Amino acid sequence: MITENLIRKARAYALNDDYVVTANLINQLCDALEVQEDNRASLLSYMMDNKENFKHAEMYRHLRNSACHAPHDAMAPAVVLCNGNMSSFEWLDGDMLDKAIEEDMKKDYYCGA
Repeated sequence: MITENLIRKARAYALNDDYVVTANLINQLCDALEVQEDNRASLLSYMMDNKENFKHAEMYRHLRNSACHAPHDAMAPAVVLCNGNMSSFEWLDGDMLDKAIEEDMKKDYYCGA
């Protein structure tokens, strides 16, 4: 990997650097790059292990935004906030949908899968 090769070269340079301050800074930068690479690898591993969660997140983002961008004569998924007997309803999208979901999740009932 490019970063590993760069870190190895930088550390080798630091070993031969006569100026201690510069050598220390190079090693600190290398340490930070290694931590960043470890974090990136962990995140990628987490993402690969949780494909279903990420698929659901993508589906939600699509649902959240699809009705806003669909042409008027096209069919698109939409979400309707309604009461139990469907006598009151409101079309939701974007931030309104986020807020409705957040408020509903605070309640103590759930009938989903």
